[in-house]
This record gives sequence, structure tokens and C-alpha cells, in this order.
Amino acid sequence: MITSTREHLRGQIAVTFALAAVGLFAIVALAIDGARMLVEQRALQNGVDGAALTGALDLGPGAGSDQTSWALDDTVYAVERTLGIDFSNNYAAPSPFNVGHRLLGGATACSPNACTASSPAPGPGPYNPSNAASPCCNNWVDRSGAYTLTITTPYNFKNTGEDEAFVYVKLAHQFPLVFSSVVYPTIGVTVTSIARNHAIPYAIFAFKHNDDHDISTNGATGITANKRVGDNGSVTMPNGSMTFVCNPQFGGDLWEYVPTSSAAINGTSQTEGLCPGGGPSQNFPLGGYVFPPNVNLPPDPGSGALYGAITVPNATTMMLMPTRSLDPTQPLGPRYSSVIVKGTLVLQPGVYFFEGTANGSGLNVSSGGTVETGDCYLQVLPTCDPVVAKTNACTPAGGTPIVSAVPGWPGSTNNFHCTTDYDFGVLLVFWPADSGDKSAKCTNQNPAASGNYFCTAGGGGSGGTFNTLTVQGGANLYLSSTPKFHDVSLFVDPNRATSSWNFTAPASLPASCNTQVCAKELGLGSEVISVGGGGNISVNGAMLAPQDNVSIGGSSTGKGYGQILAYTISLNGNVGVVENYNPIALAYVPVLVQ
Repeated sequence: MITSTREHLRGQIAVTFALAAVGLFAIVALAIDGARMLVEQRALQNGVDGAALTGALDLGPGAGSDQTSWALDDTVYAVERTLGIDFSNNYAAPSPFNVGHRLLGGATACSPNACTASSPAPGPGPYNPSNAASPCCNNWVDRSGAYTLTITTPYNFKNTGEDEAFVYVKLAHQFPLVFSSVVYPTIGVTVTSIARNHAIPYAIFAFKHNDDHDISTNGATGITANKRVGDNGSVTMPNGSMTFVCNPQFGGDLWEYVPTSSAAINGTSQTEGLCPGGGPSQNFPLGGYVFPPNVNLPPDPGSGALYGAITVPNATTMMLMPTRSLDPTQPLGPRYSSVIVKGTLVLQPGVYFFEGTANGSGLNVSSGGTVETGDCYLQVLPTCDPVVAKTNACTPAGGTPIVSAVPGWPGSTNNFHCTTDYDFGVLLVFWPADSGDKSAKCTNQNPAASGNYFCTAGGGGSGGTFNTLTVQGGANLYLSSTPKFHDVSLFVDPNRATSSWNFTAPASLPASCNTQVCAKELGLGSEVISVGGGGNISVNGAMLAPQDNVSIGGSSTGKGYGQILAYTISLNGNVGVVENYNPIALAYVPVLVQ
């Protein structure tokens, strides 16, 4: 009897174990496949985050269809390169006008535009006539049939009103299961990312708090801008001297912390948001102070002696070596104390540090002198074509040296050094050298009795007048920027200066403003950048001088200025200042927002 019971139980245990093993193995299979899914999801998320940031590099507040097309193409390319996915089955058939992605270069690297129809054939990038009626780059299935990609820009994110600065990326993968494939052969893994170009959406902005002369004019100078202008105080300009243009959809408006200057706006201006079509521009109040963008620019390469004074004589063309080349294989170059340009100075791609501490130091361009980046070499300003520059500056016939390097520094060469991507951009960095005005009057308020204090000069000198960028009237200045340094062309670095040049003496401050933080907001600023009018001025990138009182003259020819972000801005001369806001040449960093 006992033996029979034991045999019966032994059979039950075997059956129970078999049933339990099935469940146990199923749990183990789910656990393993679940872990694989989590790893896959993390890899895809990292990939689309990077791709979204890549696309955001091409965007900005006010970006148009060209920039949108570049962002779409570059985002697709980033997904493919990062995750090893191939969406080329969605591209137009290869042709002389279709050389693949925009970033791959070729004779038509930037024109016609990616992701758009063009004549006589589709341009580089993922444009497919079959999906022309729907948003480009949306719901694309890759060659394997396992991945579906959707990219959207402009993208409405929480009704921010700057849809053109956002890009949305969604990637879905039908992920194959291994141990659970009997039940589910594949399971969907979907990731999304949203990035934006976090730039200040102003063509011109003055950061000084409360001053009623943040942006002022001298003589008959006025502003012609294709985007909004603003400041942390208010402007002083003749009636009707500020004109906003429709170029083609931006328009413009004046934004102030103390909005009192609507009379300065030309009544025929095109207001932002109603362009094209029209409507008079308005004078809007800021909701709070606007602060400079937090961009990470390259550090000072170190201490030591500065290179000696350099003069480029009349009728002479010379070439300057950057302190930090855009080509990371190149050695560090010199830091500069004084460069005087009477002839033509060609700048190689890279970063130039000006750190002089004597009167007259810095970069000084005489009337008739020219400073230009390599994309202008042997071309007539301001028509500077990077494609032509590949021949003029990078591959001269017979290997003839381009221009003579400034003689004397170690490792100098007569050959213009081009980067592999033919980026001709430069960044000029200036540090204010002398002390500030300590006899300022800091009891001013705007509006009266508002508690919004600010300081004005008291006659004791001015700050940052050594180591300046001085461009005399009639001189030529053409600078291309590079996205490698956030598209900043000119940077006045407030961090190297002594603690006195931008602050006021504590005894000069009102009792309600006796801290250094308040003094920084109210201080006088430096005086580093001074560009005279009447010459040929084309600064394509941003002029970022958050604590510099910038003096700007109008240009008789050239493209004007790309974006001016300064402490205060004075417009001088009788030629109007043209502010040619470029939404992909701003001081910015792309950021993930979701």
C-alpha cells in the first residue's frame, strides 16, 4: 500500500514539475527578452536624442524652408550613422543633382536644398516625389522593413510660438523576440525626442538693465531689421528711424522692459506674425529681463608672452594663423596683442585670442583696409562664395602659395590651411584690458521713482578701451562664423577682465543696490567693439558682447550684421545699419526639451 502511494506521488511530482517548468521557462524567457528590449530602447533613445540635436543645429527662431530642409536631411543622416539603419529606399533616384545627404558634400552640397523638390531634379537628401504631397521624412520604413522614422519640423511644442526652432523625431522598431517568439515574433519599441535651438530670437538686443539709452542713435543713422529688436531698458531714437522688413516671413517688433519708444518705429514696418500681408510694428513690454545665452566657447590656450605687434602694409596681402585651428590636428598658434591692418588680412579658419594690455592694442582696421575670411579670398566683397573659395584658397593652380604668412612665428607657412569640410568660419575673442569708470552716477531710475536703477558715466574714464576691435570708417570687414563655436563671430569675454571694469564703486551705488550682483546689472560695461560706417561690412554670425557698449556704423555695401547681442548699442554715422538676422547663425546651443 505504501509502495503504491509513493509511486503515485512520484508520478504527480513529475507532472507538476513539468507544468511548473513550462511556466518557469516562460518567465525566464520574458525576463531575458524584456531585458533585451530595455537595452534596445536605451540605444534607440540615445540615437534619436543625438539626431534631434543634430537637426536643431540647422534651426532657429525664424528659420525658413531652407533651414527646415537641412534639418530634416541632417536628422535622417544622424539616425542612419548612429544606429546603422538605411532609409535610402526613400530617396530620389541618383542623379548629378542628387549626391546623397547634404553633409556628405559634393558639388551640390548645399544647393539645391535637401528634402525639397528642385529643378531640374531633386536636390541632395531624402526627397522622394512619391511623398511630395505629405510632410517630408515622415513615416519612412527602412530597407529591412523593421524601422519606421518620422521627423517633423516646424513642430508645435506647448504653444511656444516658435515652432520653426523645434524638431520632433520618432523611431519605431519591430524588435524580434528570441525566447518568446512562439507567442510574439516581434514587439514594437518606440522612442521619441524633441530638440530646439535655444537662441535669443532677436536681431538686436541690449542687456543693460533699465537704462533709457540702451539702444541709441547718432546723426541720421537708423536700423533696418528683418526680426525683432529689444532691450532691458528702452531706446532713444528719432521718430520713424527703425524699420522692420518682411524677409520673407519674419517682420519685426520692438520689445522693451520700459516700452516708451513706439514713435521710433516706421509706421510702414511689417510686424512680426503678420508678414507677409503687413501691419504696423508695435512696441511690446518684456515680461522680465533677458539674459545672454550660455554658450561654451573655447578656453584660452594658456599664459605666456603674446606675439609682437603686427602691421599689414598698404597694397599687401597677408594671412594670420589662428590661436586654435578648426583642424584639431594643427598645433596651437600665437595669441595676439596688436594687429594693424592697412592692406588685406586673410584669416584662416579657427579661433583668434586678442589679449593686449596697452593703449592701441587689439585688431585695428584702417580706412581702406580689409579683414576677411578665406571664403572671400580673390573674390569681390561681399560676394564670398565657399565653392569658389575651394579653388582660390584651398587648391591653387600649380600649388602656388596663397598669401604670405605674417613672418616670424614658429611653424609659419605660406599655404592657406583648409579643413576637410571646407569650413571657413572664425571666432575672434577679445578681453577688456583696462579698468572701468569708478566715478559713475548710479542713482538714475527708469521710469522715474520706479526703483529701476542704472548707472551712467561720471567723467572718470571708460572701461575696456585697450585691446579693442576698431574698424575705421571706409574699412572692409567680412567674417564667416562656424557652427563649431555656436556661430559666434565676435566675442567680448567678460570673465578675463578685472573685477573693476564693469562694476561701479560701492560708494556710488544707491543704498538699495549695494551688492556686486546688483552692480553687475547696473554697471557701465566695457568699450571694446567699435565699427565705423561707410565701408563694406558683412558679419554673418553673432556679435556676442554681453558686457560691452558696442558702437556700430552702417555699411554702404555688404550684408550688414547677423545678430548683435551687447550691453548697450550705439548706432553711428549717416549710413543706416542693416541688421540681416540669420536664423542659423545665432549665438545658441541646441537643447533637448522632451
